[in-house]
Amino acid sequence: TLLLRVGTDLGWRPGEPEALDGARRTEAEVLVATVRWRTLRERLDLTAGRLLKVDGLDYRYLDGLEAGYLFGPVRVFAYGGLQVKAGSLLASPNFELDGVRSDESARAARDDLCVVRTVVDGQRDDCNGLYADQVAFAFHAAPTLEVGAGMEAWDLEGFDGRLAYHRAMSAGYVDMERLTGAVAYHWSGLELRATSQYDLYMMRLAQSELAAGWHFGSDLYAGLEASSYVPTFDADSIFNHFNFSPMKELAVVGRWRPVPALSVWARARLRRYEDVVTDEVDSTLGGDVAAAYRPGRDDLLRLSLTTSDGFGGTQFYLQIDGQRRLFGPLLGLASLAAGYAHDPLLPDLKTDTLGVRLGFRYELAERTALAFYLEDSTSRYLRHDLRAYAFVDLGLKL
Repeated sequence: TLLLRVGTDLGWRPGEPEALDGARRTEAEVLVATVRWRTLRERLDLTAGRLLKVDGLDYRYLDGLEAGYLFGPVRVFAYGGLQVKAGSLLASPNFELDGVRSDESARAARDDLCVVRTVVDGQRDDCNGLYADQVAFAFHAAPTLEVGAGMEAWDLEGFDGRLAYHRAMSAGYVDMERLTGAVAYHWSGLELRATSQYDLYMMRLAQSELAAGWHFGSDLYAGLEASSYVPTFDADSIFNHFNFSPMKELAVVGRWRPVPALSVWARARLRRYEDVVTDEVDSTLGGDVAAAYRPGRDDLLRLSLTTSDGFGGTQFYLQIDGQRRLFGPLLGLASLAAGYAHDPLLPDLKTDTLGVRLGFRYELAERTALAFYLEDSTSRYLRHDLRAYAFVDLGLKL
């Protein structure tokens, strides 16, 4: 399976991409590229290439190999590979942490790698004359090796489950080590779910989720969700020692399909922020509503609304997306997005935004298409931001 995307941003002015870290006028990105082989009566599977790894609460791309073996409804697996970064072959920094640069200056410093470990282990290596920012660039440009193993099961007396372990290492140091588990149970109209992720390096429960709901037939669902999230970062990040206040959330969710062409989804949530240093507690009340109308296989109208009020101020976002087949392989696309944000603690940052996107998509084959988009947005800080994009999506399945 091969899924390749080539994109060109026609909105750059001369010299702008070179002045902005990681920016490129034209990008070629391999999203998925795998070769799979099954043998031993379909029990043993081997997959090599650019893999998408999903572990209940996060996902990432690897260039590597995975092997799995099926014991009835239970599959055990192990894998290894290099995490996909901006410096990888035909890749982009979409899955790297914000604030991490992977430009040419970072890759050029790879040969003189100097890793400055923070208070996690108290070590500091000789920097060989590199500046502090070059040191950070070099560390994040270094290849990150990830290995993992686990097991997953389906339909065991109504239970589905997954248990997985993965460890990532850069420049000889542990970068991340986590254990993730997920289980779901279905009986009649009842649905129960639980997911948890434990950071073995920081010895901290990073994320956990619990959900319970009931299906009233096939067209109506209502449930409760509770979750807890504690920020965790790469093992070398000093933020592990300053930003570990948990966020807890309780939500009521519902899904309804009154007619086959229309689906409605709603979620009301209460978030609680706990400062472990000052013992202060803040909260936010918010909600999300979305609706999708699909009168035909290729026609779609979708609306989504998100709002919150409380800690962090007042926020409101609205987005409307439309898609319609004009004729033959040609699709017309349109989007409208509007937003408002105001925090009483930061009154100077009060703003509203409005954006419009129009485009066309010409389908050459099932997973291959040409696309062109023209968009404009405006806000308090920018009168107009007009951009044009051209994409080539190439998908092959051999």
